[in-house]
Amino acid sequence: MNNEKCSEQPEPVPKWATKYFDRKNMLQNISSRIENVERNLKKNSSHPMLQDILSSITRLHIVNAYKSSGIGENQCINDVSAN
Repeated sequence: MNNEKCSEQPEPVPKWATKYFDRKNMLQNISSRIENVERNLKKNSSHPMLQDILSSITRLHIVNAYKSSGIGENQCINDVSAN
């Protein structure tokens, strides 16, 4: 094994990769928050109108997360419609 290779510094992470993982983590964080809200709604059996409002807010959060992540609006619409 070449000792020179082992002592070299690792290459820096490209900016696109850092952005990708930041966006991925943001989406995972938002998803877990949404799951918590949904779990609490089911547990508390809230008023139907409140559930509709919270559902709309949840969809808005999903849409905003997709837009800010640059994933694409069509994929967002497909994913939101599936839920």
